[in-house]
Amino acid sequence: MSEQSRHSAAPGAKPRRISPTNVRRGRVLTGGVIALAMVVVLGVAAVMFGHDTAASDPGTATTSSGPTADRGASRSALFVGDSYTVGPSSVPDFGYPCLTATNLGWNCNLGSQPGTGYISGGPDHRLPRVLGALEVASLNASERLPRLRENFDADVVVLDAGRNDLQFGPIYLSNMFLYTVERARETWPAARIVAIAPWFIDDPDVEFDSDEGPVRVGPYLEGKLREVPENAAVTFIDPGSLGWFVGEDVSGLLADDGIHPNPEGHKRIAEKLTAAMIADGFGQLQ
Repeated sequence: MSEQSRHSAAPGAKPRRISPTNVRRGRVLTGGVIALAMVVVLGVAAVMFGHDTAASDPGTATTSSGPTADRGASRSALFVGDSYTVGPSSVPDFGYPCLTATNLGWNCNLGSQPGTGYISGGPDHRLPRVLGALEVASLNASERLPRLRENFDADVVVLDAGRNDLQFGPIYLSNMFLYTVERARETWPAARIVAIAPWFIDDPDVEFDSDEGPVRVGPYLEGKLREVPENAAVTFIDPGSLGWFVGEDVSGLLADDGIHPNPEGHKRIAEKLTAAMIADGFGQLQ
């Protein structure tokens, strides 16, 4: 049975536009890519993490060098994303992806690299290598999938990217987003695919500026996703439409850079993402 996300517009939400003069939210790591990357480094450049979180609390999850297929009957989730999904201070066990996986009783695997997205980090948009930070060649999300498939036999694949791609505009972003979704479906044909709209904890409902006027990123990408019949079973989660953090003072949930979530922010995001996953039929809290 095909599934689609359940969400409704949140009253009082005020989308923020992404334009050439307002690109801070359009790219998590732009001109400051080196500086910010070095903040979340030392291990981040190795884009693959394996964690057996299903049987442990977030603070004691252990790192595994082997694929999750070897860990028994527990379901495994793979999160593919950028520095948001890496976790606070490059501690993936405390990041919202692995906290969410723990909530749902899943093993947690990460395929994340700072500054990247569906476009960023890929051809013509490679990130510079930095000693002690980005020591491996950057790859966009779709380029990472073949290697991730060698390591992780995922039951659920969550694409959580696009924050670093907003400045490229709706057409280019949507084309690469759809391409990545297609590659994920082909790479893990038995897995359930989840796509999370680009968002920020202090700006969950961003907009593009286009010649036709402002375009909300989440609904735009979901509309393009649903135009492809093969994507009928892909779950789409739009934090902006769900009203995540709307009307809240999130200053206490942000890291010192004012962009990424701090540990408390990751916990709050995990609560909201867990609820959204359950609403879309992904099980119950453990």
